[in-house]
Amino acid sequence: MADEGVKEINVISQDTTSYGVDLYGKQQLHVLLEKLSGIENIEWIRILYTHPRHFYPELIHVIGRHDKICKYIDLPVQHINDTILERMGRGVTHAHIESLIDDLRSHIPRLFLRTSVIVGFPGETEDHFTELLNFVKKTQFERLGVFTYSKEDSTPAASFKKQISKKVKEQRLNEIMLAQQKIILKKHKNLIGNKIPVIIDEKDKTNARWFGRTYGDAPDVDSKVIIQENHLKVGDIKNMIITAIAGYDIIGRCIKTEKEE
Repeated sequence: MADEGVKEINVISQDTTSYGVDLYGKQQLHVLLEKLSGIENIEWIRILYTHPRHFYPELIHVIGRHDKICKYIDLPVQHINDTILERMGRGVTHAHIESLIDDLRSHIPRLFLRTSVIVGFPGETEDHFTELLNFVKKTQFERLGVFTYSKEDSTPAASFKKQISKKVKEQRLNEIMLAQQKIILKKHKNLIGNKIPVIIDEKDKTNARWFGRTYGDAPDVDSKVIIQENHLKVGDIKNMIITAIAGYDIIGRCIKTEKEE
């Protein structure tokens, strides 16, 4: 892939933190990341779908130490209330999740932390939801997705009592999204004037502009960087100054080198 010009690799599975358990009988994601970091011309390595129950110290150390590994972690917590977490079978507690997030942010500088949460899980009370909403506001995730619980046949939760109405689920989703929107806008405003590397993804042929992503944005999932520049190409990684925000997206300008000037 590197020989073909690929600059970014996304490491993804249903539970990426468990890589190696089936092959070697133990977690080996940190070893895989070390080896990927040694491949010439691969510039960014991104980790998606990690499980809070399966994070371990060696993995945190490797992510923090290697420049090629994006300081971006996708950590779906799903909920934060202990009762709901137990009903979901997540195998973690509120205290464990908060402790892990503290460890990640203290050991990995400039970390972009993404999560996803589910509202309206069977039995979720107003108090349970309020705990989740307050957790989102307090934790200030850089990226967050929220979903309403969807009843799937043949799953344990499908037979749980106290199913939540569609109206209530939608109301709760909107509350989480409104809270996260304020967080994102504040964080993006704080990026204005900062220098940050951006990978070029595509050109908008109708508007003579380019779209890219910071290291804190996964493809097709997170925010985009809008670039009003020529002479770029897909796969370039350019240092840019963030000049403005445009909704959930941001606007950047290339920093020219002495040679380019």
